[in-house]
Amino acid sequence: LLLELKDIPKDAPESDNDSDEDIDSEGDKETGSESSPEAKHVYLLRQLHKVARVWSSVAFFRRTDPNAQTHVGTFLVEGLRLLGTLDPMKGNLVGLILEGTTHRLESTIPILRLDGMRVAQSLATCLGQELEFDELATADQAEALGRNGKADESSISTNDAAAGTMKKRSTKRESRKTRMKPLDPDAEYVSEDDSSSEDSDADDDDDSVWDDESALVPYNLEDDQDDIRETPRPLYLRQCLELLRTAETRDDAFSRHETGLQELPKLVRSRPLDLPDIAMDMMVEVLHMENKFDMEHFSEMRMSGLLALVVAEPRIVGAGLIGEVFGSCSLMTRMNVLSALCEGAFEISGAKNLAENRLRIEGGTNEAGKVSGKHGLIHADTLNTSSDSQLQVSVRDGINHALADRTRRWGRGRVSGDESKGMVVNRFSNLAPLWFYGLLGNFVERRNDPALWGGAVGSTFLAQLLLAMSNILEYSGSHNAGVDAMSKDLFRLVWGFRQAEVAEVRMASLCGVATSLACLRDRSALMGFIQEDGANGLRRGLQEIAASDPDNKCRQLASSISKQMQAALQYEESGLLGFS
Repeated sequence: LLLELKDIPKDAPESDNDSDEDIDSEGDKETGSESSPEAKHVYLLRQLHKVARVWSSVAFFRRTDPNAQTHVGTFLVEGLRLLGTLDPMKGNLVGLILEGTTHRLESTIPILRLDGMRVAQSLATCLGQELEFDELATADQAEALGRNGKADESSISTNDAAAGTMKKRSTKRESRKTRMKPLDPDAEYVSEDDSSSEDSDADDDDDSVWDDESALVPYNLEDDQDDIRETPRPLYLRQCLELLRTAETRDDAFSRHETGLQELPKLVRSRPLDLPDIAMDMMVEVLHMENKFDMEHFSEMRMSGLLALVVAEPRIVGAGLIGEVFGSCSLMTRMNVLSALCEGAFEISGAKNLAENRLRIEGGTNEAGKVSGKHGLIHADTLNTSSDSQLQVSVRDGINHALADRTRRWGRGRVSGDESKGMVVNRFSNLAPLWFYGLLGNFVERRNDPALWGGAVGSTFLAQLLLAMSNILEYSGSHNAGVDAMSKDLFRLVWGFRQAEVAEVRMASLCGVATSLACLRDRSALMGFIQEDGANGLRRGLQEIAASDPDNKCRQLASSISKQMQAALQYEESGLLGFS
């Protein structure tokens, strides 16, 4: 097709009949003879539109082999070159090509990304613009050097072979001359063994690459022993689900369950196409799985699988876990669900990547302390101390860290070199209201259920639920549109539990108060909470807790929050509001 159309003039006029309907139709709408430049121009434009529509589709980009896609890209490049100029206001050929190039420039496969760059450069030329990609120029140079290198290697190998042949011939002539040379009867006799040993000693004295042990690369002697495994590793997610559903009566049930739990996180994080279809079934199976075979590291493997499911499919799996936490299950199952939600929010929001980058930059290895799953608010070692000043510093640092994340994502300034990896996108902002109000709605609906809240089990569950909601609010980010509404609702919820009988619930309530005040962006609402007077006022309530609460940790935390509120009031009087 391109050879037949190669004689199209560059300034051929574009037909007015190249709209979407005319290009897509197969009718005979061409004017003039089949061999005229105008007819060929319209015909080429129609074929380019058909090819570009397939090339830009998501299904073709995801399912077609990358090498096969490059042939289509080459057709578009050559076709645009023959087309010469292109009017972006006529038809949607430009839009289709831009859509296809966008898919390929975002791809992680080099061959697809280079293909998109070539098509984008050809399109820019047709539109009268200049576009260059450094990556494409580097790849073209490397390809050219590779071709030249192969040619040089072939010529060098030919010359080396010829030189080797001539060297062998000269060696044979010298050996003949040596044999024909007459021997001196008075000379000292040297045997062949002595001469060979002297030559070897001389060779040993020379510098050799084999003397450098650092240049020797040892063989990898590690063996994963996949060939002798009782249960082969699953290659697909449905195979992993079948392993987890193995009946306990089978002889290989232990091996199949262990293999399924071990391979589940890797398979889920690879995001297979059938993950949305079986994510809920996989979550229910893993959540309610019991360690009936006394499997080593069973709890860690199960939690790792749940976390992978939450991160890969947060909407589907998150909604399912919220429904399970208020269902008929044990306290340990509810604790696992809340822990999976907190850890999932920690990873989806990008806070985990930031913490790892900070540790890598600072050269540290210790992670931040936690209090019942609350990340970064209060250090556990600080709560174990009896010093009020240390606890005050810890609370202030935690709230300062929450406020600082509104304007910066790093604990230090800009880092030069390879240490700077760019900004971290908070993908949890849109999910936070779904999770937060899902837990809040179920709590309000089941607030009078004695099976959930009765006894010590109910108090433990309530404390963990309040901390989980505080985690979700903290990781939602300051740029979330619903952060103010969630902060107000969390404050109204947790403030009602400040006088609970169990100290763990009161501590969770105070943590929720600190989180809601730190995340609240509405200046008037924040000052309204702080300046509220009366029996249920925040200042008076914190003063009573700091003075008469039977738990020492609750008194220290309430005193620290109260001091921070006084500092915020001083900032308000001076015109600068800051709860820090």
